[in-house]
Amino acid sequence: MNKHVVLAVLMSAVCSLSAALPAAASSSAGEESLTVWCWDENFNIAAMKTAEKYYKEAGHENFTLNIVNTAEEDIQTKISTAFSAGVTDDLPDIILMGDSWANMYLQNFEGCFADLTDQIDFSEFAQYKVSCFTVNDRVYGIPFDSGSAGLFYRKDILEAAGYSAEDLENVTWERLVEIGKDIREKTGKYVISFDPNSSCSFVLMDSVMQASGEWFYDASDEEQNADFANNAVVREMSMILKEFWNNDLVYRSESRDASSVGAVQEGEVAFVPNAIWYAPTLMAAKDASGLWDYAPFPVLEEADTSPYTNIGGSSWVILESSKQKELAIDFMKTIWAGNTDFYDDILLNQAAVSTWLPASGSDVYNAPNEFFGGKAIYADFASWGEFIPSVAYGTNTWTVNNAIDSNLIDYFDDVVDLDGLMNNIQATYDSLK
Repeated sequence: MNKHVVLAVLMSAVCSLSAALPAAASSSAGEESLTVWCWDENFNIAAMKTAEKYYKEAGHENFTLNIVNTAEEDIQTKISTAFSAGVTDDLPDIILMGDSWANMYLQNFEGCFADLTDQIDFSEFAQYKVSCFTVNDRVYGIPFDSGSAGLFYRKDILEAAGYSAEDLENVTWERLVEIGKDIREKTGKYVISFDPNSSCSFVLMDSVMQASGEWFYDASDEEQNADFANNAVVREMSMILKEFWNNDLVYRSESRDASSVGAVQEGEVAFVPNAIWYAPTLMAAKDASGLWDYAPFPVLEEADTSPYTNIGGSSWVILESSKQKELAIDFMKTIWAGNTDFYDDILLNQAAVSTWLPASGSDVYNAPNEFFGGKAIYADFASWGEFIPSVAYGTNTWTVNNAIDSNLIDYFDDVVDLDGLMNNIQATYDSLK
């Protein structure tokens, strides 16, 4: 029997037992209290604090949230340990779960998360987000922030190289390389930022795979076997990345570290293919107001990809062991799946773009943003989110990312050819999964 199947069976039995055990987050008479684990004081935690305020205003005056700042990796470790031991006393009612690793936990710890299928109208959410938390046609997560992605670009750099916004309409990655060569030659600016050894896949390869509507493997396959030799997307994108790298078009830094962010904010990098959650990073450079614009995501020429894709994002799950499960469901349903004022608030204060579709029709979402030339950036990215292809991430996404990132540089340096790269990625993936 496959190791994933064995683990799922064992964890299902454990969670069936733990659901009957005592749990944390009890409440005193007349009081309503929930405990939440999530990370990021300025984004996720701030949004939950705002949700608490709105739930109080909705008739729950005695409601309180105990929000515990818990690193993403720590959440994974703590719930794995608790579920495996069958001891859930110290677990919260609600946790934040990354979209890319959700399916691994939902499958391996079957029965540990509340089934929300019949509690919330999931047709009102972007379906690519809903699919991340769907197992056997049952939904276990309430979608949160959008990872809807586009191509941010500096208008002044583009124009200095002799191009305009029209040149980025329906642009392909291959064409972007050619435009990038002109930008480097005529302006001295870099075109894009990434490090082939660290998270290149997370930002670039994963996003192009999602745009194809397929993943690196079939998640329904128990072994999650991949076939890199015949993966048209990985092959073509590898060639694109090599072109960027070997033509000195890349600011060589991991795309989210301080060096890369500084170079982008200072106008040393022309293009940033990333999600809407990157917009506040751009807007932090006040002197660049009016210089940035955006276009839909580039597509590949040979492989079939769309201009709609996702990078990152997370969602909320309710633990089956929660003694306050019904309260937690009502809280999430009332605010996170039913309050446009709440979503306006977290958009204005945390730049959190909703994947609850009714929120995108508000005046706040459609307000012009002067930093981006008066365009309604949040409405645009939210509308793109409706068209992002849904894919099943399965349980080995980060294994694929590690396999790709650890082998790309040999291809860039001509140690191996493209077929050799695919063979090496395959061997690394097979040894790790």
